[in-house]
Amino acid sequence: MSCKDRYGLPLSTHSEAARDAYVEAVDLFLAAQPGMEAALQRAFDADPDFALAHVLLARLHQVHGRGEQARAALQRAEARAAGLTPRERGHVAALARLVAGDASAALAAIEAHLAEFPRDAMVLLPCAGVFGLFGFSGRKGREAALETFLAGYARHYGED
Repeated sequence: MSCKDRYGLPLSTHSEAARDAYVEAVDLFLAAQPGMEAALQRAFDADPDFALAHVLLARLHQVHGRGEQARAALQRAEARAAGLTPRERGHVAALARLVAGDASAALAAIEAHLAEFPRDAMVLLPCAGVFGLFGFSGRKGREAALETFLAGYARHYGED
C-alpha cells in the first residue's frame, strides 16, 4: 500500500489508519479546529513510529506555548527521521528549526524545502499568515514579501 497525504505526497507509514488519522489532524490544524490531539493519538496507536505525526504534534504544542512538550515530540520525530524519504526528512528538518525557535533558519529551510516540494502544506503554513514568519519578522515591506511568497505557491493548491 502506498500512503499519501491530501496533497499527493507519500507518507512513510504502512498503516492506512495512521495515514487517515494524520490527514485528519493536518486538516484540523490547517483549519484551526479542535480535535487534532485525538486524531494524532489514533495515528500513534496505528503507527507509533510515524515521524510526521510526531513533528505535527510538536507544532501543536509549540502553537499552544507548551515548549517542553514540543521539544519532546520533536525529539521523537527526529529520532525516527533516518528512514524517511528526502521530502519527509526536509519536512521534519524545516519544522524542527521552527519549533526550536530559530525563525531565520526556519524560513530559509522552509523556502528551500518548498522549492522542491511546493505542496507540503504543513511546511508552507508557518509562512502563510500575518502571525507567521513574515508577519513577525519585523522587516520593512513584510506584507508585500508575504504576498509575493504566497503568490508563488497559489497555483499548486488550486481551490484549496
